[in-house]
Order: sequence, then structure tokens, then C-alpha cells
Amino acid sequence: MSSPTPLAEIIGANARRIRLESEVTLDRISLLARSYGLKWSTARVVEMEKGKLPVTASLLVILAHVLGAARNYPVSLPELLEHDGEVLLNEQTLVASNVLLDAFAGGPVVIPTTQEQIEGGKTAMLEWLSKTAPLMPEGMSLGDPKVMKLLDAMEEGLTEKRAAKELGVPTIVLNAHSMHLWGKSLSAERDEVSDEHDSPQARGYKTRMLLVKLRESIAKAAAERTQAEPQERIKVLGVSSGSATHG
Repeated sequence: MSSPTPLAEIIGANARRIRLESEVTLDRISLLARSYGLKWSTARVVEMEKGKLPVTASLLVILAHVLGAARNYPVSLPELLEHDGEVLLNEQTLVASNVLLDAFAGGPVVIPTTQEQIEGGKTAMLEWLSKTAPLMPEGMSLGDPKVMKLLDAMEEGLTEKRAAKELGVPTIVLNAHSMHLWGKSLSAERDEVSDEHDSPQARGYKTRMLLVKLRESIAKAAAERTQAEPQERIKVLGVSSGSATHG
């Protein structure tokens, strides 16, 4: 069985085939491409035909039009996607060529999930869990639906995102400790302790003081829970590292 072909190479090969069959020069393609906003020299056209250019929706549409204009007959998107075999969309995702053609013809986009992708997703989840669970406040579990629903409903604005980045934790951890400390989001607590006459500097100072409390709370949780067995944290979500999920 032949190896999967990157999508960019398929598009490039089909574009070259269409150009040569229509006896169109590289100069003609580059000239037309430039008239539609693509800064292509003849060398750039060659790169495209070799599959060296990133594939974007806008490039695909303009390329089809340029080739159609060059040969005086419209080019359809499926013509640029013709291929017999598997198509590599990126380093982890491949599809059969008929799946790709169906999608561009207006059909639903359905990418069959491989066992490797399932394992990869599970591994990513376990890594996230192993880093996040030890930072949660005591009594707040990632596996508790009530806790997750409560955290999902909390505000996650720019203040929360900046604070989480500054503290080096996921936003969900920041929100959990905000709820643990004050029963509300960081933004809501900041607004409550601030006065309407506060200057931006005063408001910023109060926010920094709240961040100090959050940092202390997170550090305390990490110290208390860092000794927990990883498998115990994994069981919180009902996932076993030795089992596979099958569809």
C-alpha cells in the first residue's frame, strides 16, 4: 500500500497537470495570480506545483479560478483534489480521497477516527489531568459534575485569562480557587472590593493583592495534593491508563 500523499502535493500535481494539458505557461499563471492578490513569480508557481505552499481555502479558490481563466474553461475544486489513495491533511490526520471529494462537493465532513488518534487524545487528556488535578482546591474535584458545571458557568474574561497566564495555571484552576476563596470569579471579587472612585492604579493594586491570595491558595493545594497517586487522580474521571476506548 502506498504512503499517504500530503494535500498540498495533490493540489500542486493537479494544478500542473491542468496547466500542461492546457498548454499554459508559468508566466501566464503567475500574471493571472498576481491580478487576484497572490504575489506569485514563476518560481512561486513552481513551488505550488511541487506542493511546497501551505494550503488555504482562499488559495484553493483563487487557484481554481486562475487555472480556469488560463485555459478558458472553469476548473472545479474536485479537479484540484483528484487522487487515488489516502490524503495526509497534517502529521496526525489522513482521509481517503473520496471522503475529501465528498466534503468539497457539499457532503458532510466526517473524518474516520483511528485507534492511534483515540490513544493520542486519551494521552493528552491524561497529561492535562495529571498537571491540573493536583492544583485544585481541597473538596473540588474535576470528576464532580456539580463542580464542573459551577466552574463552566463562571466568568472567563480577559482578567481571568491574564491572571491564569501570570500564575501559570489553566483558567479552570484559577476559577476554582476564586470560588474557593470568595465564592465568585476574580473579576467579580475585584469589582466588589473596588470603589467607583478608584483610580486605575488603585484598581490595579487591589487586583494584584487578589492575585497574591490566589497564588498562595494554589501553592497550598499543590503542596497538599502533590503526593497523591497519579492513578487515583485518573480514576476521578473514570479513565484507566491501561484501557482503550473503542467506538
